[in-house]
Amino acid sequence: MERRTFVLKVLTPLHVGSGESASGLEFIVENGKLRLYDFDVVLKALFETGKERKFLEKFKKPEVLNTTSSMQNLLKEVLDFLKKEGKEIAPAYSLPICPQALDYLSEEGGVNLSLFIKSSGRVFIPGSEVKGSMRRSLTSGVIRKLSKEVEELVKQKEKKGELTPKDILDIAEKTLQNAEKKLSVFRKGLSLDFFRFLRVKDSDSCLPDAVLKIVKVGYYHKKKKEWKSVEICEVIKEGTEFRLELSFDTSLLLKAKKSLKNLRFGFEKFLNLKNKDPLTAILEACDEENRRLCELYENNKKCKEFLNRIKEEDGYLLRLGKHEGKLSVTVLEALKEKLSDIDNRYVKLLEKNEGLENPITKKYAVCEDKKDFIPLGFCLLKPCGGQS
Repeated sequence: MERRTFVLKVLTPLHVGSGESASGLEFIVENGKLRLYDFDVVLKALFETGKERKFLEKFKKPEVLNTTSSMQNLLKEVLDFLKKEGKEIAPAYSLPICPQALDYLSEEGGVNLSLFIKSSGRVFIPGSEVKGSMRRSLTSGVIRKLSKEVEELVKQKEKKGELTPKDILDIAEKTLQNAEKKLSVFRKGLSLDFFRFLRVKDSDSCLPDAVLKIVKVGYYHKKKKEWKSVEICEVIKEGTEFRLELSFDTSLLLKAKKSLKNLRFGFEKFLNLKNKDPLTAILEACDEENRRLCELYENNKKCKEFLNRIKEEDGYLLRLGKHEGKLSVTVLEALKEKLSDIDNRYVKLLEKNEGLENPITKKYAVCEDKKDFIPLGFCLLKPCGGQS
């Protein structure tokens, strides 16, 4: 099996969530920096003083827990007390916080900080996240080639009457399922996933202070000029690089093809494998799909700067992280393209489903000011020569 080492360069703020968040009782913001504390360490030190009772009562008060600022004030009070008791607690790490994130924390009630995934306190890019991104990109590329299948699904629904948003959502989900099947082979109940042959190891890791910052993230509605689903997130800074290893088990693929010799693998129809190894073909297909996706973000100066920059860089473009999901932007745009080929009304019906509203509503990171926002999670994968 050939193993190839790549450099993953983060082009726009990247958030891969750990599923955990920190409340105002776990961080303090001062002088443009957010200091994050391990609350368990703070509590342990507090109990060791034997004087924890007065603080435990405050932890239960609704007026303390209602706002981020009141929680931070209580944490400061506890830390000052511990310092006087000879038990000074150092933060786990300290990160720069962008002005818009700082403003949001001061304006809103109880706001939590969404944490980036870490292992033993160090930031890394999970191999599963990269592999999942590649799957979404290939699935999206397959959907763009399923015009007849989508038309047939629409005709079946139209026979039952006027289509509803739920009908179009059902068509979208069935199209997604069909696309995923095209990347697999099925025989007598056996499902062989093409991605079984692709392996992506977790990247190397870095200390949070070296690679993370705090930004405001949300959906921006251009017409209404307002933000929705706003969060404060730890993101990897633009320009940060990680190393990771990818491999494709060609020998296992050949064995599978031999045992299923009468079947054509669906992915061979959708990938350009002529004179190319499968891994290169996968990466080229992902790059093509994600560069197409970039065109959706030509709506402000910062996005245009980003788009011009990636045109000058060699490598395979990927999109990782928080914006993704089963019906992610990557997949949705391909579905909308097929529906608009039939009737643009169906695109509008799809967007009436909860969570799929408005094609100009996309997830961005806000870095400096209200007009300075860029899409999340674009990365460049560049070969660095390592093979084994």
